[in-house]
Amino acid sequence: MRKFFWPVITLAWPIVFILCWQSGAVEANLFDRNEQADLILYSVRLPRLLLAAISGAALALTGAVFQAILRNSLADPYVLGISGGAALGATLAVLLALPGIPLFAFVGALGSIAL
Repeated sequence: MRKFFWPVITLAWPIVFILCWQSGAVEANLFDRNEQADLILYSVRLPRLLLAAISGAALALTGAVFQAILRNSLADPYVLGISGGAALGATLAVLLALPGIPLFAFVGALGSIAL
C-alpha cells in the first residue's frame, strides 16, 4: 500500500489542479478560450488555486516541523495550546477594540509557543 502512495499522489495532483481550475460558478474552459474565460481563469481562479496550494503546503510543513522538533507524532496546534493562544490574542483585540486582529492572534500564538 505504501509503495503506491507517492506515484498516485504524483499523478493525481495535476489532474485535481486542472479540475479545480476549470470548476466554478461561471463556465470557463481551458481548451475553448475567449477573453472572458481568460480573465476568469488567470485573474480569479489561478491566484486562488495557487494560494490554496501554497497555504496547504505551508500548513503541512509546519505540522511536520512541530512533530519533528517535539518528537511527538501527535503534536498539533490544539494539543500544544497554540490555537488557544491565538484565540486569546484575537479575543483581547476584539474586547479592547484594537485594529489588527490577525496580528494580535499571531502574537498570542507566539506567546503560547514561548511559554
